[in-house]
Amino acid sequence: MQTLHTSTLRKNPIRTAEKKILDTVYKPLVKWYTGRERPYTYRNIPITVLPGVFHPGLFYSTRFLLEYLEFVNMQRLHVLELGAGSGLISVKAAIEGAYVTATDINLTAVMNIRINRDRNLSKIIKNDGTLEVIQSDLFQKLAAYRYDVIVINPPYYRGKISIPEDYAWYCGEEFEYFKNLFEGLSSYMHNETEAIMILSDDCDLKTIQKIASDKGLELKLKLTRRNLIEKNFIFQIQKLA
Repeated sequence: MQTLHTSTLRKNPIRTAEKKILDTVYKPLVKWYTGRERPYTYRNIPITVLPGVFHPGLFYSTRFLLEYLEFVNMQRLHVLELGAGSGLISVKAAIEGAYVTATDINLTAVMNIRINRDRNLSKIIKNDGTLEVIQSDLFQKLAAYRYDVIVINPPYYRGKISIPEDYAWYCGEEFEYFKNLFEGLSSYMHNETEAIMILSDDCDLKTIQKIASDKGLELKLKLTRRNLIEKNFIFQIQKLA
C-alpha cells in the first residue's frame, strides 16, 4: 500500500512551467480533435467516440484504470461504472463476462455507450456478459444494489457546469459532485466491494479526501503513475472503521 505524502502534492516550479507549455499546445489540439466523431480501438475492442464525450485515447486516466483492472477477474461480477463516457471500461468488463451497469449524466455519453455496446454485442453475449446503460446523475436513477466492483473516473476540476460537456471535467463550484458521490456510495457497496477512483495532481486532493472522510469513507492509494501531462493516482474507496 502506497501512502500519499504531502511532498507528493507539492508543486515543482519546473514541472509547472513545462505543463503550462504543454497545455498551450495540447488543449487546442484536443478541442479540435474531439470536435467530430472519431474511431478508437483498445486491444481489439473498437469503439466510436462522439463529439463532446471524454476520449479514452487522448487522456491517460482511462488507460491507467484499464491496466489496473487487468488484474480483476470480471467473470460474473456485478460492476458499476459511474460517468462512463464512451463506455470503453464498461464494454471491456462486459466482454470479460461481467454484469455491468454504466451510467452518465450526459445524454450524448449515454447514446455513445449504447453505440459501443451494440458494436461489441456479439463478444459480450459470447462471454455471458451484460451491459445496462442508464442516464443518471450519480445514483439518482439507480435501483438499490450492492456491486462487486465500482469504477469512477470523476470530473475533478472545480468550476461551474454551463454545458453538458462540462460534466466530464467540472465537479461544481463547491465540489458538489464529490459531496453527492461520497454521500451515496456506501449504499452501493458490500464488505468486499472493490471501489476504485482515479485522480490527478491537477485536482484538489486534500479537499476531496476531506469530503470523503466527512462522509465516513477513506481513500487508500493503490497505484501512482506519471505521464507527460500529469501524475495520476488510483485510490481504493473504503468505509472508515
